[in-house]
Formats: sequence, C-alpha cells, structure tokens
Amino acid sequence: RTLPAGIQTAWYWDNAGTEGGGAHTAGMLGGVHDGRFYLIKSVAGQWSAANREARKRAEAEWARSRFGTNVVYSEQEPGSAGKEQFENTSRNLAGFAAKADRVTGSKESRADALAAQMEVGNVYVYAPTDADNSWIDELFDELEAFPKGRRKDRVDSASGCYNMLANQKRKARVTIL
Repeated sequence: RTLPAGIQTAWYWDNAGTEGGGAHTAGMLGGVHDGRFYLIKSVAGQWSAANREARKRAEAEWARSRFGTNVVYSEQEPGSAGKEQFENTSRNLAGFAAKADRVTGSKESRADALAAQMEVGNVYVYAPTDADNSWIDELFDELEAFPKGRRKDRVDSASGCYNMLANQKRKARVTIL
C-alpha cells in the first residue's frame, strides 16, 4: 500500500538528553489526510543533546525528500531549560517549520484523543516492505502497557503528533528589534 497523495505530515519529538541511560528521545512522523491519521515512522534512542538534534535534522530532511514540506514539533518542558532547549532545536532546524508544543496535563490525558481515534479505526500504520518496521512492534508494546509500562516515549510522540495535526495549532509571534 501507499500513502494518499497530498498527505500532510509532521514530526513530533518527545525529548530526553542522556546518552545511554534514562528516558528515550522518541520521534513520530505522522500524517493526516481525509480525516484519517497515519503513523509513518518512529525513531527512539538514548542520545546526547547534540546527537538528538542531529537525528531530528536528518529525519526532517528524510521526510521532506519523500513528502515535501513538513512541520517539526518538539515537546517543550516548562521553565527556562525547556525554552533554551527549543531555541537550540529551532536553530538546528533552520529551513523547516520548527514549532514548540508547550505541553500541559498528564501523558495519559494527552493520549486520549489518539486512543479514541484508534478505537474507531481512524489510525493507520504505514509499513512499507522495503523499510525497517521494527518500530511498529515497539510502539504496540508501549501502547499495550500504557500507562503502567516502563516506557511511554513512543506513545507520547505518537499522541503529540496526532494532537498537533488534528488541532493545527497556529500562533504567530513576531519579535520586533
């Protein structure tokens, strides 16, 4: 199968920053078309901040080469550290529409909308035969254990991606110098 022509895509990143330990950074490339949500690709790893940013850039370029322009959302934690992290991400993703998602509420409440769409069959997983699709099993393992499972990173990135594409948050902010 192929993805529908004209699909609107976006990456969504749930950030972590400890190489080899702790939580994982997880990114989900999703798409929306005609009321259906597509899970296209997921990556996750325990990367340093520099390696995380390099991976975001590489994945954004990969998606642009296949789907055209796409938005890259990054979860922004509260406080100055989250703001600084997104400023670094924004600089790293120059040439892409990089947007911060200032999350509120629990991971569980943020996953409710995606779960509801899954229950009625509006979520599709893209699994091309010429790609490494091991991420699909890893995502399903997290979904089945959610919210009690040890890992929630892929679920958080999938639900964030769905929420951004479904709600299309667009806020203009211009700084006058």
